[in-house]
Amino acid sequence: MIQRKVLTALNPLRAFGLGTILLAAPMILEIVYEETILTWQSGPQMLGFTVAHVFPVLLLAGFLGGVGLHIFLLLWLGALAKSLIRRQTPRYAGRWIALAASLLLAMIYIPYQGWIIFSVTSAGAGPHGEALLQFAVADHHWQLAKSLLQQRVPVDGESNQRSPLNTSCERNDIDAARFLISHGAEITKAPECWSVTQLMSNGEFATQHPLPIASNTPAAPPAEKYSPVAEPLTHTVSQVKAKSHIPLLLPSRLPVAFAKTTSAGVELASEDGYSIQMNYKPSGGFASFAGSFLADAHAAYKPKEIPNVEPVLLDRDVVGYFRSVSCGGSCAPANLWWEINGTVYQIQLKFPPDLSESEQKREIKDVANSAIAAGPR
Repeated sequence: MIQRKVLTALNPLRAFGLGTILLAAPMILEIVYEETILTWQSGPQMLGFTVAHVFPVLLLAGFLGGVGLHIFLLLWLGALAKSLIRRQTPRYAGRWIALAASLLLAMIYIPYQGWIIFSVTSAGAGPHGEALLQFAVADHHWQLAKSLLQQRVPVDGESNQRSPLNTSCERNDIDAARFLISHGAEITKAPECWSVTQLMSNGEFATQHPLPIASNTPAAPPAEKYSPVAEPLTHTVSQVKAKSHIPLLLPSRLPVAFAKTTSAGVELASEDGYSIQMNYKPSGGFASFAGSFLADAHAAYKPKEIPNVEPVLLDRDVVGYFRSVSCGGSCAPANLWWEINGTVYQIQLKFPPDLSESEQKREIKDVANSAIAAGPR
């Protein structure tokens, strides 16, 4: 009788199951640790990365053990089914081993976001809630994102100095952007969204969220009414239009500081661009430079790719990119770029260096807005 119990205890199937559990458990438990405690403490993880590079044998053992667990459970269930088919009383030999194997496999099949939801609902969002929200939105794990928001993670909270909404628009992820806006994200804090016109393609959505979303390439705005070109630019219109067929955008007003500009000349006019320069003296030269108005239908850059610029919203939902006066050996003018139908427009104005950046931005925006509102000359 004792010998029979020993042989039963050493049943090959049970021995195989116990061996695969011992082989797979360390790796599975390590992954679960990374998915729960480590993620809660340090933010989203590259699961198994450290193990693969530091303990590759453990990773191999875990893989082989995981395969073995599947095989063991199939064999155990097969033996159980065979007993039932023969109408024998099932002995459920190795049932505790089968239960342990099932639990380990269940841990494998619970997705990463499921473990994070468990951690968040159990212990709160933790010190890296913003990073977890970025991860959830980027991978469209909406239930995880909702759980984090319910735990008071700010919808506009920044991770690596980027908000989830700005990152979504940068990736042109419309579903993620709409999800965030529907949960209170402020599009005014996400300049990358100003160029995503799809966000406003749904009329109902636009009504629910009337936010200032702009386009990098809107249609050229028609003139609402006749607005004369500001002096001293008037005479340049015919010169440019005689050689260029791209829409000519010139302002109807200039800042008071530029009232003393006495001349303007066409520096360049071609089929795909123009350059008009204003000067304080007819002789020209850098010392008398006051400003310029340029356009290029085949620019090798996008305005948002220019370094050290700040996005600003112009009339008719056009997105401009502003850079203030900068002084080194000499002072460079303030600049404002925008794009319409593939043509890049630029305004340069040489403000006094002591004019505040906010005043520079306000005045150059006013000039650009008057040009856009007036429409092609």
